[in-house]
Amino acid sequence: MNLLICEEQKKLSTFPKCPADMELRARIADFSRLLEEDSEAKEELKRLFSFARPEAELFRLLLRLKGMEIYFGRKRAALLARRLGLARMPEDEEIKPSAFLYAVNLLGDGDGIDKELS
Repeated sequence: MNLLICEEQKKLSTFPKCPADMELRARIADFSRLLEEDSEAKEELKRLFSFARPEAELFRLLLRLKGMEIYFGRKRAALLARRLGLARMPEDEEIKPSAFLYAVNLLGDGDGIDKELS
């Protein structure tokens, strides 16, 4: 759900006392800095998550489905997943790599991350 909010605000919500949150924000900032050195990779990342691509829209729907799982439980979200044509609810570990890249793409230059870490 944080990614969906990030999409609107171009900033990740923070959980200051959470070590996992601090680690994730540091990883995103580091990766964003690496992308600054490789403009071709940066453009490819933008293209992958372009709003014009149906695959990107499906990914955003998947994020919303995972958010529903958090709020309404796995059983209810699994029912909706089946109605959407998915054989099962994806596990968190299956979507984490794509979600990480999506967050980096949304934050663009990493300013939202760097300011939170300082």
